[in-house]
Amino acid sequence: MKRHKISFNNCILITAIILCIFVSSVGHCHEEDQDSVFQGLTDAMIDLSIRNLKDKDPGVRRKATHLLGETGSERAVNALITALKDEDKEVRQCAAIVLGTMKDYRAIRPLVDVMKNDKDYDVRTDAKVALVCITDPAFGVKGWILAFELDRAMRNEAAWVLGRMGDPQSVGPLITAFKDEDPYIRQRAEDAIVAIGARAIEPLLAALGDKTRDPEGRIYLTFSAVLVPVVTSKDARAVRPLSVALKREYPSYVRKSAAWGLGEIGDLFAIKVLSQSAQTDSDPHVAKAAKEALLKIPQTNIDEAGRSLLHDAALDGNGDAVDLLIAKGADVNLTYDGFTPLDFAAAKGHKGVAELLIRKGASVEGGRWVKPLHLAAAGGHKEMVNLLIAKGADVNARNSDGLTPLAAALSKGHKDIAEILVRKGANIVERLEIEIGKQELLLDSTGDRK
Repeated sequence: MKRHKISFNNCILITAIILCIFVSSVGHCHEEDQDSVFQGLTDAMIDLSIRNLKDKDPGVRRKATHLLGETGSERAVNALITALKDEDKEVRQCAAIVLGTMKDYRAIRPLVDVMKNDKDYDVRTDAKVALVCITDPAFGVKGWILAFELDRAMRNEAAWVLGRMGDPQSVGPLITAFKDEDPYIRQRAEDAIVAIGARAIEPLLAALGDKTRDPEGRIYLTFSAVLVPVVTSKDARAVRPLSVALKREYPSYVRKSAAWGLGEIGDLFAIKVLSQSAQTDSDPHVAKAAKEALLKIPQTNIDEAGRSLLHDAALDGNGDAVDLLIAKGADVNLTYDGFTPLDFAAAKGHKGVAELLIRKGASVEGGRWVKPLHLAAAGGHKEMVNLLIAKGADVNARNSDGLTPLAAALSKGHKDIAEILVRKGANIVERLEIEIGKQELLLDSTGDRK
């Protein structure tokens, strides 16, 4: 009799699926009619499966669990959560796995309970796997935030998970827990924010900007706790938010901490904002901290290939960094792979940086392979070309390939640069050689020349 019942139920479900396929294949049916029929059949399948979860036969309950998962319907979630307490181990396992694939945050707390309390190791393992599936970054952050905000009993677990997931959008909800009456939850929330690391700095600063949110100073203490491991690891992701904190109207103790952090991280991009703070901050303690931070930033570091911080600063057009590095003894004519800092600045058209380097003793002859004027001409940087010529660059100098700046400009199609060079004394024969060379290449490519 029991076997007949299973067969009958399966026949109903199989018939429902066949009807769905049939309706979808009928061309003359309206799309709304098809959707309506599909929805009705799906609802019928869910109702039948939910009823079968109470069947005495565990095999029927297992199949019902699978089918509820196939529907993906929110209506199935509560029934599957109930199935986590089924007396049959395989039903509980199946319910846990299906809930993991459905990724509904309502299942988090029940799955945590199963993971902690179920007597069977395999069921506990499947519940843990399901939780990992639910906390996939594409969904999990929102799910755990909701669990943290809506379920007080889940706050400890949710805070721990949010910290490990490392998403900055969870910092705001975690900050709200600083007012929780349970000191353990408050500590868990702080630990979670610290675990997020550098990505937590920006939302923490946003909260610090609102003085009403931190009357007891807990947000600042958390900010300080985050800052220590971040600067110890020299995490460059913290440079931008800390620079913002130093420029804006944050409390002086926040600005002072930001200056300290920037100095410890030692990133060149912090030099400009630290220099401004050292000169203009209204609080002398903050200005002093900024000056001390500037002294901590590496000044003349050279890597194994011979590239210095001055090369990087020149390439980026960071005039403040160039000025500071030179003041601390950086060699303005140091070559890296045959290129000087002035070569880098000329190639990028950073005129202000080039002027500074030349003023501090950089040679307009550049490095081993090519001259700064060649690089500026090839890059089409008109102002840079004029500057270098004014500072004594030879308009007819040849690079390691025997080409002049005029050849470099013409090869890149910069006729305006070529005209400047000719007016400044560039050999016109070079221009003719280039044009003749182009014609020869054209003849070769068309097959007209033998």
